[in-house]
Amino acid sequence: DILMVPIDGAYTMSLDGVSEITRRLRASVVLPMHRFATPLDEFMRKIGQQFAIDERTERSLTISRDSLPAAPTVIILRGV
Repeated sequence: DILMVPIDGAYTMSLDGVSEITRRLRASVVLPMHRFATPLDEFMRKIGQQFAIDERTERSLTISRDSLPAAPTVIILRGV
């Protein structure tokens, strides 16, 4: 239900790859990680065309089966 996606570094996943694996796994939540050099604004601009974006002010996430979004959603946690 939750897909953690590296967006920067040696194991970066392309946006097409994110879309495909999200569809195959039926993931409800996509969490970008390893965002060291890739500007987050650039990533959100590109992925926001395919997914809903939920920006949070928290640094952590608590989620349950009941709180999963109906459509695939990228959740951006502050400073993570």
